[in-house]
Amino acid sequence: MVEAWPISYSIAGMVISVIGLLTVGIKLVTYADAIADRFHLGEALVGGLFLGAITSLSGSIVSGLSAYNGFYSMAISNCLGGIAAQTSFLIIADITYRNVNLEHAAASLPNLLSCNLLIGLIALSFLGYAIPVPEGFFFHPVSAVMVVFYLFGLKWLQETYKNPLWIPKRTKETKLDEPKYDNVEKTQTIVIKFIAAASVVAILGYVITKSAESLVFLTGLPQNITGAFLTAIITSLPELVVSLSAVRQGALTMAVANILGGNTFDVLMLVLADGLSFEETIYVHYGKEELFLGFVIVLMTAVISIALARREKQGIGDIGFEGVTILGLYIISASLLVFGII
Repeated sequence: MVEAWPISYSIAGMVISVIGLLTVGIKLVTYADAIADRFHLGEALVGGLFLGAITSLSGSIVSGLSAYNGFYSMAISNCLGGIAAQTSFLIIADITYRNVNLEHAAASLPNLLSCNLLIGLIALSFLGYAIPVPEGFFFHPVSAVMVVFYLFGLKWLQETYKNPLWIPKRTKETKLDEPKYDNVEKTQTIVIKFIAAASVVAILGYVITKSAESLVFLTGLPQNITGAFLTAIITSLPELVVSLSAVRQGALTMAVANILGGNTFDVLMLVLADGLSFEETIYVHYGKEELFLGFVIVLMTAVISIALARREKQGIGDIGFEGVTILGLYIISASLLVFGII
């Protein structure tokens, strides 16, 4: 049984978490950009690996603790809803960059690879749903495969940054990922601040989890709606702030990589939830709503992949056909879920 917080405490916890995540998100991009330059790792790798993982910490804690406490649907929906929200945030970042479509200016092989890595991980989670395991198994073998696939993906991302065999055509609007050394702080200081900011994100993840579980327990809110839209959007705020800040600072590759890298890392929330749902594997709790969200994510990511390859300079509403498509997909799918049509 959940030891629920009072509703007033839960709402206050959500509000405090929103303010905290927005504040920390602004700082994270500065530290991450400096780390990418100091260690010659590249914006795509740092944005997709370190920054994407850090900004996803709060969401990971929500999914993991929700599964541990028996809120299985919320654990899955928080993961998938966060990915869908973050993908749509990429278009918001695109709107703030007025020169040209973000997918054109920040096209890179690592970002294109991240799209395909995400699609592969989502497909593996569907296999976890489709393939039964013997009774008594609470950790599905497909979860282990997902971790291995993700680790190989990180290796491939590093390889494509250091030795790309495909390079996007350079245009006058292309923003190259070139190291800058305008930060006077010591490298050690920057790393410590980055870790401290990550710790704040993790702590706020616990506050969000406790607040959301209490609201579900006390008000009867559906777990899948709470996970897909309340906790998912709140825990995705660092990705939005980081990407907007990265665009403002001219780190366009990092802006895109943070979203795509965060999305691939977010799929591992399912692995964490699978390991903490001790009664049975998490994938048996895939319902039609969760499957619907998963298919929407695959479609949205495929559109992003096409956009990165197609590299349209200008389009509808200054965000292009792909941006309009992604926003439309998110709004329509959210409406279908909220109004109970799915």
